[in-house]
Amino acid sequence: MTNITNIPQIIDELIEVIQNGGGLIDWVQADRFEQLTGIKQSSLRGKHEMWPEGEVWAKFDDGRLYYSIAGYNHWASQQAANRCRPVLQTETVQSVSGGCGTKIGSGKRLKNSQRQNGDTPPRLLSEIA
Repeated sequence: MTNITNIPQIIDELIEVIQNGGGLIDWVQADRFEQLTGIKQSSLRGKHEMWPEGEVWAKFDDGRLYYSIAGYNHWASQQAANRCRPVLQTETVQSVSGGCGTKIGSGKRLKNSQRQNGDTPPRLLSEIA
C-alpha cells in the first residue's frame, strides 16, 4: 500500500516520466515514429534539414536512422512557442479561438467577442433544462 505522504513525490515522478516521452523507449526507427507522430516515413528525410541532428534524429552505429520522440516533442514545443511569442499589444489582437492572434491590418477579421448593447447573454445548459 502506498504511503499518503509519498503521493506528491509520486506525482512529480509521473510528470517527469510523461515529459520525457512516457518512460518508453525514446529512439525508434521510422516506421514506429510514423505510428506515434503521424508523420509519413516518406517525408522524414526532408525534415532532417529543419530538425536538429542528435536531438530529433540520428544515424546510429548500425547505419540505420532513428528518431527521438522526446526530442521531437521538445523541438515541436519550441516551434509553437516561437510562433506564439509575445509581441506588442499594438501589433496583434487575441483571436477568438485563443490562438496567437492576427496582425492588425492583415485583412483577416476576427469575430467580435463583446456583446452588442441589447444582445442577450448566452444561456447555460442548466438554465434550459
